[in-house]
Amino acid sequence: MLKKTQILFLLSLIAFSPCLVLATNGESTDGPSPYPTEAWSLQDIVDLVGTLRDFVLVVGIILVVIFLVWSGITFLGAQGNPEKIQQAKTRFIWTLVGAAVILATFAILATIKGFIAQDWL
Repeated sequence: MLKKTQILFLLSLIAFSPCLVLATNGESTDGPSPYPTEAWSLQDIVDLVGTLRDFVLVVGIILVVIFLVWSGITFLGAQGNPEKIQQAKTRFIWTLVGAAVILATFAILATIKGFIAQDWL
């Protein structure tokens, strides 16, 4: 049963991979260099921290949902087997720990952005 779960997990990753490819902005790479040629301003750093915060939250939520579903499938597939039930419980607990770490990271990055920008919204 674990093999089927792993295959299902990999197929779901493959199914969502076009989202990463289609996330480009469509600009040509033949134009000017995308790298800044001048020093960064404070607003650039604030924007970077805000973008990083949003990215961590979105990717974290997606991963938490995937692992919650995976632990649920493992629990349902245990069929009374105590070892598999314990494995599903352990996976569920570590998923919740991961969700807490993601939320803490979001809060820390939001705090850093607030201190830098003096903007708490």
